[in-house]
Amino acid sequence: MPAIGPVPKTTCRLGWPAPGGHTDRGLTPGDGVLGVWAAREFRYGGEHTVLRPRAGERRWEDPVKLVTHTFLTLDGVMQGPGGAEEDPSGGFGHGGWLVPFSDADMGVIVESWFARTEAILLGRNTYETMRAYWSQVTDPANSAAARLNHGRKYVVSNTLTRADWGDTTVLRGDAVGQVADIKKGGRGELQVHGSARLAQALHVAGLIDEYRLLTFPVTVGAGKALFTDAAPPREYNLLESRTTRAGAVYQVLAPKAFEAGGLTVQDGREAAR
Repeated sequence: MPAIGPVPKTTCRLGWPAPGGHTDRGLTPGDGVLGVWAAREFRYGGEHTVLRPRAGERRWEDPVKLVTHTFLTLDGVMQGPGGAEEDPSGGFGHGGWLVPFSDADMGVIVESWFARTEAILLGRNTYETMRAYWSQVTDPANSAAARLNHGRKYVVSNTLTRADWGDTTVLRGDAVGQVADIKKGGRGELQVHGSARLAQALHVAGLIDEYRLLTFPVTVGAGKALFTDAAPPREYNLLESRTTRAGAVYQVLAPKAFEAGGLTVQDGREAAR
């Protein structure tokens, strides 16, 4: 199983506004990132609260937005969601914790991610895991496979000698600096999927513009986490929130400066300060 496993089949067809006013198109390699949620409203069994209309919409000329997409347990672990063999490093023995909660609602969310991407950024382990799985998926109706197999990708590695999965560029050396340069010179969304060490480094560097997190009702104890003890404190604006019928909570967050406060009692009443 890959870091992002098979997307459960849904009956919803995704579309989005494109230059020239065309809508409801299928996925085409090289298409820009343009407001999936503005195209139509998805309704399904879980509670669905959208706090930002037209979530994720960006103008064609906007600079690159770096977005990380992470599956998490309740105790913050992102390691090995799709299977025991996916990432057993460090003795992790609870891989596959996401699978019992995978459903059509999750599928709609994940499909919307790939519909927005202009390029995908992966660490080496996630790249190799995803390549081994997704290169076998040739169904043209599978939007995730279409983007992964035919879209632009970057892989961070100092040891990878050959990147033979479609349009893939290897980033060697100062990965954080190179990602910062990519953000300055491109357009659309540059998406990180999984890739724990890479996501941690980009988070610490403050390069991530948006976090799309799916948290599942399961705990596994120790494992790789997105938010580590070494990370600086930050606050987040909640842009979008929903739940799936299987009990996963989806949040879209934008980082902002951390501010601390406190509580006091004034005239017999609790008050924030």
